Amino acid sequence: MSTTIRRPSSGVTEWRTSTRSGGEDVEWFPILELGPTGQLIGITREAEWLTTRKDGSVTFPSADIDGKLSLLRLVELNSVIFREVAVTTLSHLGFDQSLIDNFPTSDLIKFALETHSGYWGNYALDWMEEFGCSRDHLPALQSMIDDRRTEQKLRHRARRILRRSVRSK
Repeated sequence: MSTTIRRPSSGVTEWRTSTRSGGEDVEWFPILELGPTGQLIGITREAEWLTTRKDGSVTFPSADIDGKLSLLRLVELNSVIFREVAVTTLSHLGFDQSLIDNFPTSDLIKFALETHSGYWGNYALDWMEEFGCSRDHLPALQSMIDDRRTEQKLRHRARRILRRSVRSK
């Protein structure tokens, strides 16, 4: 199953109201559709990114594990393409393109690294090479390097990124 991203296919032109996992209602606008599942990624009036769940409720990637899990497949995409599609869609829908800066990219990268999966870790390193390495990533990177169960090629790549990050700071 291949991960794709596109503008919502339903011709969305209005704000929606959904229930957050804690039971409160949230107003949001669909920005992207993550295929092939049709999961929507949207933004609230407070400029916080969210994702839909199968039951129709919404979850916040920056705030809870469900939100991070729901976006994990996003790292399978090329980070540059993701950013271009998101910025183009924001602009097309009349939103400020700078809202992409609020997207929880760093949280997503860190979460993918912390899965201790070579598959997700490799994609996280791809994104890290594009978006950079933050201090929040350093413990997860070091853990990947120290974990002998992680493929050697991946550990070496993580070590190079860590060294570059430390030198640049």
